Amino acid sequence: MSKLKFRSIGCHCNACRRDGPHLSCCAVHNAPAMKPGPCNCRNHKLELRMFDSPHDQFAHRNGQRCWVREKIVKPTADIDEEVLPMYVITFDDNETIHAWPEELHRTLKGRDK
Repeated sequence: MSKLKFRSIGCHCNACRRDGPHLSCCAVHNAPAMKPGPCNCRNHKLELRMFDSPHDQFAHRNGQRCWVREKIVKPTADIDEEVLPMYVITFDDNETIHAWPEELHRTLKGRDK
């Protein structure tokens, strides 16, 4: 995994429920000190997918929606070339994991189905 670690902040604000998880520093989270602004973390452009893994490790996540953050196409210190491509995905509760293409299924953008 990349050195960037995502931590669960447990945010259930309207913007995160509607668009998917925003970073804590995003302008949508300015309230109550200031008026919330438009998203400036670019997370609203993430692709929404449905997670369904044939593997046991994250089987408890099957049927949950997730947001594709990054496609990994080059080997890293933690990821060998033979398992590529992989994706960095984040679930609604902000848990972030690596996933293979066969674990991600298309869903309606911005909708829970």
